[in-house]
Amino acid sequence: MVRQFFKDGSPFFIMPYINKEDQRAWQRKKYRERRIFILDYKLNSGGCVFCGWDEHKEILQFHHKNKKQKKFMIAGHALSNNSLEKIKKEMKKCYLLCPNCHVWEHYKDGNHHGNKNIA
Repeated sequence: MVRQFFKDGSPFFIMPYINKEDQRAWQRKKYRERRIFILDYKLNSGGCVFCGWDEHKEILQFHHKNKKQKKFMIAGHALSNNSLEKIKKEMKKCYLLCPNCHVWEHYKDGNHHGNKNIA
């Protein structure tokens, strides 16, 4: 494994795989480990921090407390493109909300998917 650094000084690793299938297998393994970590975090939480809903904790969503400090969403490609340490650091900036409270928070922030005329 070759260690190099981003401009901000944080390390990244170049996988020396010649076989693309081996590289994909390694990437899937890392992605799966991060997904399991996040699922475990949600399942051990107290539920939605606003309404307390905890019936299906696995669908709780991360909402950044301060959107100006947001570096990336904790979902999808972010799990593939960021180290577990970066993901943990980003998670500390978030609340866990149920989908209903999460949508309501964005609605109150004025995020109406570009339509300012919604009631």
